[in-house]
Amino acid sequence: MVDRLKIGSEPEWERCVRIVFVVFASLFAVCHPASADPMTLDFSWRGARGCVTLFPNPEIRLRNVPAGATSISFTLTQGAREMGGQDVPVPSNGILPFGAIRTFGPCNPGLYEWTALAKSSTGQVLSKAHQERFYPADEPAMENDSTAMPPAAGRARDLQPTPVRERARSPSVCSSGC
Repeated sequence: MVDRLKIGSEPEWERCVRIVFVVFASLFAVCHPASADPMTLDFSWRGARGCVTLFPNPEIRLRNVPAGATSISFTLTQGAREMGGQDVPVPSNGILPFGAIRTFGPCNPGLYEWTALAKSSTGQVLSKAHQERFYPADEPAMENDSTAMPPAAGRARDLQPTPVRERARSPSVCSSGC
C-alpha cells in the first residue's frame, strides 16, 4: 500500500512543481527589464550645416527611455574620434530639439554616430542607444557593414572617403578647426 501511495502521488507532486515553475518563469519574463523593448534613437542630417565649431545637434528622437532615467548623455563620434557631447535632462516627450546641445560639426562626408546613455540620478547607466548615418547624405548605415557608403545615385562620387594616407597630406576642408 505504501508503494501504491508513493507511485500514485508522484505525478501529482511533479505536476505541482511544474505549475509553480511555469508561474515563476512567467512572472520573471514579464517583470524582468530584459523583456522590455530596448531604448532607440533616431535623427536626420536634413538641414544640418556642418563644418562649424559649435554645431547645433539635429532633432534626436528617443523611444523606450527606461523608467528611472533622469538624464541622457549624448555623444557624437566619427569612427574613434569623439566630436563632443553633453548631458541633458530626459526630454518629457522623448525629443531632443534642434540646437539643444553643441558639438564639433561634421566636416567631411562620412559615417557619424549619435549615442545616448540613459542614466539614473546616481549616474548608473540604465540603457544605451545609437544611430549611425552618412553625412551629408542622411542615409542610415547598413546593419552589417558600417563602412560601406550609401547607395546614392548621382552623389556616390562626392561621398567617397579620402584614403588615410592622403588625408594626412591634404589641407582640411574645415577652416574653423573641426
